[in-house]
Amino acid sequence: MTKEEKIELAMSKDISLEVLDKLIEDTDPEIRQIVADNPKTPPVILDRLSFDPDDKVRLNVALNNQTWTGTLLRLTGDQDEIIRDMALSMPKTWIIRDLELDPAKGKA
Repeated sequence: MTKEEKIELAMSKDISLEVLDKLIEDTDPEIRQIVADNPKTPPVILDRLSFDPDDKVRLNVALNNQTWTGTLLRLTGDQDEIIRDMALSMPKTWIIRDLELDPAKGKA
C-alpha cells in the first residue's frame, strides 16, 4: 500500500478497527499522527496511541475529543510540556486544572 493510500485510509470517517490496528503500527509517524487526529478514531485506539514515541502523535491524541478522560489525565504527565498543557486544556480535565489552581476545592 502506498503512503498516499494509507493517508487516505487514516483520514477516512468509515475506517474499521482492523485497519486502524494496522495503521497505528505503521513505521511512518505521519500515518499515526493522522489516525490520532481523525475525529472518528475510537477511544481505545487513541489510548494505545497515547504511548507513541512521536510527540506529534501524542499531541493529536490530547487534542482529539474522542480521547478518554483517563488517557488525557495520563497525558497531563507527559514528558513534553506542550502535550501536558494541551491535555490540561481539554474540558474533560478542567476539574484537575481547577484543583491544581485551588486545592481547597478538592476538600469536602
